[in-house]
Amino acid sequence: MSYAIRVLAALPALWGSFALLAAHAQGSPPRHSPEAAPGGAKFGAQPPGSDPESTDALIRRIEGTTERKSPHGGIEYWTPPPTERTLHRFRAAILARPRDAELRAAYADALSQRSQWREAVEQYGKATELKPEWEYPHAQLANVLLDSGKVDGSIAEFRKALALIPADPTETDPVDRTQGELLARWGLSQALLKKGDRPGARAELEKALSLARQQPSEQLLHQLEEEWSKFTRSRKRRHSRQR
Repeated sequence: MSYAIRVLAALPALWGSFALLAAHAQGSPPRHSPEAAPGGAKFGAQPPGSDPESTDALIRRIEGTTERKSPHGGIEYWTPPPTERTLHRFRAAILARPRDAELRAAYADALSQRSQWREAVEQYGKATELKPEWEYPHAQLANVLLDSGKVDGSIAEFRKALALIPADPTETDPVDRTQGELLARWGLSQALLKKGDRPGARAELEKALSLARQQPSEQLLHQLEEEWSKFTRSRKRRHSRQR
């Protein structure tokens, strides 16, 4: 399952305030480090002689993700909210696969959903170090920085993500690639708006809306159209006051 799809699966909680990921990008070391996971260190390991489990399959197993046929065709994925046991399984898996960037990013996602922001920042950062050509952890880190008020850092990370998308070897599906760009541009528009750059925010939001109209997600398109409507109404009110 692509990481663009993983983010879309978090709607509407993520995009209601553009803050599924949040808060403190700096602070004390995380309470739970993968390098110090108690017990269960074999969770990500494979029995001798067996075929290695793919990272995607391992993440689904850790998260308890299930799939089923969609009434609209294709496959739907459902992942329950992460528990402390989920985090323990991630830590154990990372002990067995310490250089797996996708595993660390998925762990960071779970930490974010449990409001463990400092730990999430650390894991997204490690994912970017392990796979610098991958846009996803940059975009997610940008979300954290944006919500914690570090707007300049957020803008920089969103722009890194957008620069990486065309060459990202992990995204071979054009639909997934478009969704990744859409979400990054939406986030960048929010960051630019907080910075006070309304023309830049408008341009990025307009690009995101254009991309959304190419996607099968009616929910996402509806949310972006609402965002665009709010933006244009705000602009009209401002012009009216200036007169």
